[in-house]
Amino acid sequence: PGPITRCESKDPPVRVEVDLANQNVIRIEGDPDDHRSQGYLCPKAYAMKEIYEDPDRLTKPIKKNSDGTWTEIEWDEAMELAEAIRKVKDDLKRCEECLNICDKALCSICEDSSRDEFSVLVVEQPKDLRALESSGAYRGRYHVLGATFSPMDERGPEHLSLNLLVDRCRQGKIKEVILALNPDFEGDGTALLVTEALSELPLRVTRLARGLPSGGQIEYMNQSILRDAVDGRSSFHSLEEVDSDQN
Repeated sequence: PGPITRCESKDPPVRVEVDLANQNVIRIEGDPDDHRSQGYLCPKAYAMKEIYEDPDRLTKPIKKNSDGTWTEIEWDEAMELAEAIRKVKDDLKRCEECLNICDKALCSICEDSSRDEFSVLVVEQPKDLRALESSGAYRGRYHVLGATFSPMDERGPEHLSLNLLVDRCRQGKIKEVILALNPDFEGDGTALLVTEALSELPLRVTRLARGLPSGGQIEYMNQSILRDAVDGRSSFHSLEEVDSDQN
């Protein structure tokens, strides 16, 4: 046999040895009648009795279809998928400037000299950055915190890239920091933490507007949304004023 890989579990007591080169299961040790073993080592959730009858099922790569069913795929296709996952893990990194995900030292946004360098929009995760960037509403710089401040979950300031943000702001170019954090308990706590860290710097700290979504109906909004909408109310302009501003 070729290289051997072993999978073991103490509870339920199961041990599987697989020959990777020949894609064969060499031996399975355990109690096939133990109901806790069902699906433990097999993604198809076959009962252990069925695995004993056809142990090669454990080495057949499968994929999940959109309708929830499973389909076996060729071994070469599975290896290509594994290689793609390995390549992503090896090649992708964090941008040295904003901590966005990229494959170079700086992401394309930080390399773009046409963007506004006097404002930084702070988000929790790269996925938030992508959502805001796809809207086309913002053309400045970004900063990814990587987490939210949550003492109950043992996530303190040291788990955020807060020091890097402060260092960027101390360079003097940034005039406004825009907080684009989720409107929940952790997001609000993180916003307060960031605001406090930047309080001694000569810049403006703002946050994204909150309130009624377009097309929504007031009777279905919760109290938090209505409170934010009232507190964040803005001036309403007439059509003449809007036309004059556009011209």
